[in-house]
Amino acid sequence: MELIFRDLKEYIAFDEADAAHLRELSPLVTPEFTTIVTAFYHALEQNERTSAVFSGPDQVERLRVSLHGWLAEIFAGEYDEDYFRKRSRIGRVHVEVGLLPHFM
Repeated sequence: MELIFRDLKEYIAFDEADAAHLRELSPLVTPEFTTIVTAFYHALEQNERTSAVFSGPDQVERLRVSLHGWLAEIFAGEYDEDYFRKRSRIGRVHVEVGLLPHFM
């Protein structure tokens, strides 16, 4: 998995300067996370194909918390193997629940 992650970063030319820029943006974007998460899940719940993957309000609330954390990690500036593993796991879960690729 390490090789895949390194290849991805090289492919998009993502380096420490990019990580530093994301860290610098964190104070500006973090206050907007709740608004972003709320709008995102509102849009998913309004679409019958995306809302069909939810088991109920408790799951949606857990997912809201997860998305908030996911956003925070993007701007934390730590893009290591653990970061890549978490992102890969999220992608696999999306596939397992039947979320169509064009909604990911």
